[in-house]
Amino acid sequence: MKILSKDKILVFAPSGALIILLVLTWWVYNPGLRGSFLLDDAPALQGMQTVHNLGDAYRYVLSGTAGTLGRPVSLASFFLDDNTWPSRPYRFKRTNVLLHLLTGLSIAWLSLVLCRVMNKHQEHVNQTIAVATAGIWLLHPFNVSTTLYVVQRMAQLSMLFIILGLLAYSYGRVIASRNVKTGYLLMTGGIVIAGALATLSKENGILILLFALAIEFLILRNANVKLPPKWTLWASVFLYLPITVFVCWLSWQIPSIQSGFESRSFTLVERLMTESRVLFDYLGNIVVPVRQGTGVFHDDYVISRSLVDPPSTILSIVSLIVLGLIAFMVRYRVPMVSFAIVWFLVSHLLESTIFPLEIYFEHRNYLAMYGILLAAAYLVFTNRSDLSKFLKATLFIFGILVTVTTSRAANLWGTPLELATVWALEHPGSYRAQQNAASVWMLYGNFKQTEKFLNNTAAIRPDHASPQLQLAVVGCLNGQNLTKPEVELLGSRISNSDYDTAATQTLDFMLRKQMETRCVTITPKDTLFLVKSLQANPAYQNQGTRTANLYVVESKIHKHLNDYHRAAEALRNAFSHNSQMSYALLESRFWAAAGNWEESKNALSRAKNANQYSVAKISIDSEALASWERVLDRQLSQREGAAAR
Repeated sequence: MKILSKDKILVFAPSGALIILLVLTWWVYNPGLRGSFLLDDAPALQGMQTVHNLGDAYRYVLSGTAGTLGRPVSLASFFLDDNTWPSRPYRFKRTNVLLHLLTGLSIAWLSLVLCRVMNKHQEHVNQTIAVATAGIWLLHPFNVSTTLYVVQRMAQLSMLFIILGLLAYSYGRVIASRNVKTGYLLMTGGIVIAGALATLSKENGILILLFALAIEFLILRNANVKLPPKWTLWASVFLYLPITVFVCWLSWQIPSIQSGFESRSFTLVERLMTESRVLFDYLGNIVVPVRQGTGVFHDDYVISRSLVDPPSTILSIVSLIVLGLIAFMVRYRVPMVSFAIVWFLVSHLLESTIFPLEIYFEHRNYLAMYGILLAAAYLVFTNRSDLSKFLKATLFIFGILVTVTTSRAANLWGTPLELATVWALEHPGSYRAQQNAASVWMLYGNFKQTEKFLNNTAAIRPDHASPQLQLAVVGCLNGQNLTKPEVELLGSRISNSDYDTAATQTLDFMLRKQMETRCVTITPKDTLFLVKSLQANPAYQNQGTRTANLYVVESKIHKHLNDYHRAAEALRNAFSHNSQMSYALLESRFWAAAGNWEESKNALSRAKNANQYSVAKISIDSEALASWERVLDRQLSQREGAAAR
């Protein structure tokens, strides 16, 4: 039997190692597949319950409300797992892990292309760097909350298409000097097609333009990769022009961006100051992987109220400036270091700057981590000093550490009750962590623990309505009677509370349990009184979609009480705050049920005029509108015929 030569082993070893790492990643994540849906999963997936044919599927895919573009590619991907709701979380989480593996494979491929450009004539070293980068990224615990949280498939797909697009751009750019047509075809396809898919998965996809420029000027130019003919013209059309258009659009959106902070507990300036600290917190978690204190709840993160409150604010801002200077100063001497810094900062350019989003989310580092890991692996394996062996051993130990930590985290994600409890205990100041723990314990029927965590929630935010409403629901489900004076007292409290999105959701949940006859000690009329109390609260008035949602709950109550006249009026109010076609169409149906045909026609007219700015909305809603219009016309004709006789 012929023994493989050393050269052949060097060629095949990285490929074998990559396969082992992919299998290991699946094995490590497998316990987490037993977990449950979380938080935003239901709002993103519950639209599947109306999908019965291709038309319904098309409507669901284009009905997204997350982000500016609705993220249709991400919504379409959920059909890989199921076409109805409720569903089994296992299928969705399994697909997320498979996408994680595919992205890791793409990372290895892109890393290999970039390393071949920077480190010529050392193929086995380049392959080792690519595999090490992909392996650590695949097994890093900071990616667990992205991979096992179903709705974060949006972040996964966006990154996958960005990496594939940059792979096509980088490879096309390298070969374009000798094969112009193929090179430009790959470059254009990578930026246009993959970029579009990335952006329609999640808006971060637009950043592919800046990543391409980072690769161009920090990697390709430093390696003296020859420019193909008319590259400047191509870049002007496919890189610089879209960036300019986006910046102009962003400038136009400034007023609406600023108005978004009105419902936040921080201002734009406070967010920017806080994010400077958050970025270094992210870096700390990437460099020193931990499980404790991680997860999806970070609303307890301390807001920076000034440059010295807390004192780390000014230090973080100065450090960011220093990082930027380092990236600029070493861009020729150590370009990989510059690339890592630029990649990290560009990754956070949208979600960690001026937009009124939550302060802290781990999934924002799913993409941001790549540049740091690539640079670390490159510097370790190309090092020729006496420290070379020490650095390689350190990286190997780091790989073991991330694997063990991720394994522990995935196991925890596979036990929903323990996971929710651990998050609540690790984040005692997190309003949402306490509220989530209460919800999970309630699902398991333990009302004592539910009340414990709800009381914690109420202690953190005494001026919020939802903990008080949720305590009432728990009492109702537990058979406790809520007297009329107690209902009136609760209504008085919530009418003066701060704005709280969960309050509307809790009232909707209360009504559902009443309809299921599981909550009988609070009547639908009591729920209506509580809805009216919130509507009287100034914090819930003129809030657009949020105010509309409260009127939708009111409409459901009136329908349950067979009062279609008031149900229609409530939907008219909802439409006045958020002109959704579905509100006006349902209002038309309710007016018809109430026998008011004139108002039914008026509501139908409003439905037809809704969303005129969106061709997609018109196309997916036209069938429902036309169908109801035919029914309404037939009913009116029959009435007119009967009147004539």
